[in-house]
Amino acid sequence: MVMQLRLTRLMQIPRRVDYGLRAVIYLAIQDPEKWCSITKIAKQQGVPKTFLKQIIQDLLRCGLIKSKRGACGGYTLARSPGEISFYDVIEAIEDRRPGHRRRALPIEPAALTNSVGKEKR
Repeated sequence: MVMQLRLTRLMQIPRRVDYGLRAVIYLAIQDPEKWCSITKIAKQQGVPKTFLKQIIQDLLRCGLIKSKRGACGGYTLARSPGEISFYDVIEAIEDRRPGHRRRALPIEPAALTNSVGKEKR
């Protein structure tokens, strides 16, 4: 019963964001000189390849990853892993969805902690 209560309090994220984070994390642990194919990323992360193609386009558009054509081509991070935050990935993927309104300022971690703390009281 205790385990069920803990699970119901987990934050849920859209599948697109989940898959985008998986792809970026996978690229972050690869050799920066290595170019990874969508097929390899999809297979390693258990993500549908056709869905991942759409997500990769969002990440490319926002400059988080870069691509290279050809037999030795693929995808790699456009910046070092330490310069890319989860927020960057979420914003890149969620910002193009119809009806999504972009926030003027990012949510500060302290504000999130304060609002969560108030709910628990």
